[in-house]
Amino acid sequence: MALSDAEQLANIQRGFEADAQPFVDAGRQVTSREAEDVDGIVKVTINKRGQLTAVLIDNGWEAALGTGGLGPAVVSAYQRAVTDRAEAFTTQVTEPRPDGASGTTTPAGGASAGTTAGDSEAEEVSGVPGMAAPGEAAEQAMQDSVQMQEAVRDALRGRGSTLSDDAVTAGLFSYMEAVESALDRALGQVEAVATTTVEGASGSGRVRATVTMAGDLQGLELDPSWAPSAHPFNLSRETVEAVNDALRRAALRSAESTDLADIKRLTSDPQLLLEHLRLT
Repeated sequence: MALSDAEQLANIQRGFEADAQPFVDAGRQVTSREAEDVDGIVKVTINKRGQLTAVLIDNGWEAALGTGGLGPAVVSAYQRAVTDRAEAFTTQVTEPRPDGASGTTTPAGGASAGTTAGDSEAEEVSGVPGMAAPGEAAEQAMQDSVQMQEAVRDALRGRGSTLSDDAVTAGLFSYMEAVESALDRALGQVEAVATTTVEGASGSGRVRATVTMAGDLQGLELDPSWAPSAHPFNLSRETVEAVNDALRRAALRSAESTDLADIKRLTSDPQLLLEHLRLT
């Protein structure tokens, strides 16, 4: 006997949950990462989402790197930290730990000369679309699916609708097929989108960062008339500001640069979704 729409939807959801679970677990276990540039002058920390949260700059940076060498050193350290985070995530996915085992890691190295900046707001900038770690994104997608179904049913009942749950489920099943189609098209657009660069700046504009829309830090420029005389704390603070500003801009543009943008708008507005599904 053929499966009903409700049964097919339930099977799809169970499949999503099973496929996503290794990524969900890995996303929970991978923690912040630290890395240095090749000369050990700059140390950066990124959080579990890959965002820059702290920079330590050696007081003798100018003598070691030259005025124009600080930006490339930060980029080098950042890229090393991102690579380490990606490798740790892959390890967690491909080599699952026993139940109850912790995937946390101890930050490498001790204190170095310089000043940290941005630690207190590390998690405050993580709610930007597109910036969640893969595991967290998968987990959120599953939660959104359930919430979307509940929102549609609540909205229909609030309007006094007599549609059965099966009718609502059938509409949602049709919508999920549209989402899958949008995902397929979006994947084809990702490569072109990912190579586009976006700039961000610190509040004062004295530090500017360039990232790709995939979130890769490509360049960092510090005002040469300011940087040599600036305190390491201020260099660190404005570097964090500039990089995270660029990442925010990239994430927002990325969300609007594929066919997923329309899907996101629909799922954020139950009434709009009802109209789209022609259930009103």
